[in-house]
Amino acid sequence: MTDAKQYNILHVTLDRTLREPGAYVGTIPTGFAQNWDYADIAETKWLYIVTGDEENPDEFMPYDNVGVAISPRQGVYNKIGENFQLNFDYESIGVNPAMLIRMVDDATGVVCGTFSIDYTFTDDHLAVLNQFVLASDREVTAPGSYTLEFPMGTFYRSSDSEDLPAIKFRYVVSETGEAYRPDPAYSVVYPSDGSTVRRLNRLVVTFPDYEKAGPALNSDITVVDGMGKEVATGIPLTTKEKIGQNQVAVTFSSDITAEGDYYVTMPEGTFLVGENSTKSEQIVLKYTVKDNAYDPEDPEGPYDNRGVTIYPEQGRYKSLNTFTLTFDCQKTGINFAKMIKVYNDETGDIFGTCGIDYGANMGREVIADVIPWMNVPGTYTIDFPQGTFYDYGTEGEPEMPAYKFRYVIAENVVADPASGSIVPRIDNITVTFPDFTRIERSHIVDQLNTEIKVVNAAGTVVSEGAVNHNQTGLAANTMQIKFDPAVVENGRYEIIFARRIFLLGEPDDHRFNEEFSINYSITEGSIESIATDSNEAPARIYDLRGVRVDSADAPGVYIIVKADGTATKTVVR
Repeated sequence: MTDAKQYNILHVTLDRTLREPGAYVGTIPTGFAQNWDYADIAETKWLYIVTGDEENPDEFMPYDNVGVAISPRQGVYNKIGENFQLNFDYESIGVNPAMLIRMVDDATGVVCGTFSIDYTFTDDHLAVLNQFVLASDREVTAPGSYTLEFPMGTFYRSSDSEDLPAIKFRYVVSETGEAYRPDPAYSVVYPSDGSTVRRLNRLVVTFPDYEKAGPALNSDITVVDGMGKEVATGIPLTTKEKIGQNQVAVTFSSDITAEGDYYVTMPEGTFLVGENSTKSEQIVLKYTVKDNAYDPEDPEGPYDNRGVTIYPEQGRYKSLNTFTLTFDCQKTGINFAKMIKVYNDETGDIFGTCGIDYGANMGREVIADVIPWMNVPGTYTIDFPQGTFYDYGTEGEPEMPAYKFRYVIAENVVADPASGSIVPRIDNITVTFPDFTRIERSHIVDQLNTEIKVVNAAGTVVSEGAVNHNQTGLAANTMQIKFDPAVVENGRYEIIFARRIFLLGEPDDHRFNEEFSINYSITEGSIESIATDSNEAPARIYDLRGVRVDSADAPGVYIIVKADGTATKTVVR
């Protein structure tokens, strides 16, 4: 609008505030305004630089890309070279060479470079599956702000073929910028600092600015737990098997699987990088070990989702309904047109859908409710398609990738003897369903009583079970199972109960059970197999594994078998 006092001033208000760092061109087209003679004013343009930091207007603001690092790093240089290297925080990444990778002038939108891409290779000419090299068709020397753009789908995770989101890197060319120099303090570690893993036994350290790296003659890599106690030492390997020339593999003296937080320290000089064998800087890393963490070698385990966490976390539960997603971005947008589905992994059928809304922290949290409740035993995947969420308020408001979360709803069954026990024989057990007031045999058991079976470690069926017709003295939600023949051979056994053996709940609101299993072991030292020569023979002492011990002096739980064959359990504190 025109100024109220000066008619030669035109006030223009943008439809949004530009906070994303970069160079912007404001254009007023021909005919947008006229002079007093009603003649169109010619097109006018202005160039603006947005730093993204109101307190520090000269500070360079790079893009934040989760799970990928680049060399040269984002920054201000006197020119942008022709070669780059990407390192991903994944074990294996696939690339779609059909995607167009561009260097774009932020001020004009003009493409000032395109790239070819390829894997790096090991000594034996095998591809390094998480490292790529880029080669541009030109060098950029003109001052300005530039963005290196990788469209969504340029890369994908090999583990599940899911596309990675679009990736951007910002570079500024300035006459006062410095020439690119390799930095020995710049390192990338897989798995990355702060990761949650199932086990901690190997790391790969990459020095992206250099073509080669190796271990020093002496190293003092240590791993301590959350209490500061040393639990392992690290050994940097000279071999380059399955890794690139600028990478070094580190293995640990012990495989760390106990849940908890761990800190890895690699002192200064642990690695020698570059042609001049420059000493590396100190590297300190933190990892969390959890049994249900993502593992790329477990296709049925939790999914890997970067930039978002979910509560309850992926795992095993009795029932589920409400989930809270927390995103790393400042504010999350929701596309309510997207259909969020819950799949039964076994059948591939749609089990239900999700409704979503903002949570208590409207900037980052989203609440998702599954309809119906997930309370039927099975394995389920909640699938949020690409574009369900977007980075609200940022440049272009880019869509977030697809997210998947896997949950197992397990049948709540209590066995007697307890599952996992060491027993002298398997001839009868009871099973109780605590979540139900009563259970009944289904008619399928009368027709197919082989649906309860005992299998050994080799998978061979060694016995069959049947529901005892006489349930006198048992609770209404408990059943007794008898096995024929009884299992007495040493070994590990799994009792598998097929679907639809039991009707669970009251007659007007019952359902069939889902498949479940119970495990037992029979060992050489099972208590019932011990024979006594006379009533005056000394008592025999066994630990809970059924292994005979000399005495019960040390703290623990023991089973003492007297000469007459009676056994008692004793706790020594």
